[in-house]
Amino acid sequence: MAFTRDDSCRRIVWIALFLGALTAPAAALDVMLDKWYVGVFSYLNGQVLSSDKTHIGIGKDGFSLGETSIFTRGKLTSRVSMLSEHTLQSRHYREDQFKLERLVVRYEISERHWVEFGKLHTPVNYWNDWFHHGRLFFPTIDRPLFFSDKFFAIHDIGARFSGALGSGALQYDVFGGSGRHAVPSSEDGDQIFPDGLQSLNIALIYSWKNWTFRTATYLDGIRDAKPLLRLHTASVHMEDDRFRGLLELAAKFSEAEDSAPEVRKVSLYQYVGYKLSESMMPYVGLDALSANRAQADEETTAVVKSILGFAFSPDVRTTLKTQFELHRDSTTNHEEEFHSVLVFQLAVGM
Repeated sequence: MAFTRDDSCRRIVWIALFLGALTAPAAALDVMLDKWYVGVFSYLNGQVLSSDKTHIGIGKDGFSLGETSIFTRGKLTSRVSMLSEHTLQSRHYREDQFKLERLVVRYEISERHWVEFGKLHTPVNYWNDWFHHGRLFFPTIDRPLFFSDKFFAIHDIGARFSGALGSGALQYDVFGGSGRHAVPSSEDGDQIFPDGLQSLNIALIYSWKNWTFRTATYLDGIRDAKPLLRLHTASVHMEDDRFRGLLELAAKFSEAEDSAPEVRKVSLYQYVGYKLSESMMPYVGLDALSANRAQADEETTAVVKSILGFAFSPDVRTTLKTQFELHRDSTTNHEEEFHSVLVFQLAVGM
């Protein structure tokens, strides 16, 4: 077991109190104030079995309280709208207890074209563009591995131009941002174009029936920031009455800070779920990340995670996921390490 009985009992009591307090005022928090929506989302992770390691983000006691996300969107005028997302988390898990994740103002140029400005999720792929920090709608318990690997700047500050072409099935997306150095974890806080335009993301999206195809190229450090980062991504999403699927491919190229060769990393995330009913969905997944060489602060060159899971959603506000994961890590010494883990996640929203 990954936790002791006494610690588990105390933690379960606090978790029950927390979730009770969170879900009690649902009718008051999930409101439409004229044309405004306010949503609150949170989640709890737990680990009940591990071969030799604890799951990422979970303490030795076997539990972790995730972020609480406060999500707001609404219209200011007939053409201007705003979206904001803040997260809360105990100092036990991170230093900044309260964080502004997104603050975006959108202007509708016409029915088919619009522009956004502010701090937003860098629109490099389907996952980062569609999912917020509350994990109620995540396909699997965790984000793909490339998020924890700092594959790209998850957040950026800048301007985004989007719209539909032709019949509307084809969409374009052009984003110019401040770059990864503008949203640091430091006392300086978020900065708007401190070094001018540093990042550029260009994407094309095509929708056909229940399918969405997306491809994008992302550059960071295009002026003075080093090292220059180049990212190419492809996403495929589909969902119908029975199946739900998501494929994420990414290839990252970054300049080496020494005389070593360019760092190249490739990522694959694959998820397929089958709806047994409105409330039950088994699913399988594969999450892999590999690099041509390990950097100074890394010990592995490849990670592969195989996933077998089950999601139970008694209503639209609650999802309980259980996942068995088999991890294979390839080290710099050309050795392979295996470990397995059984984890669960209770996600709620209102």
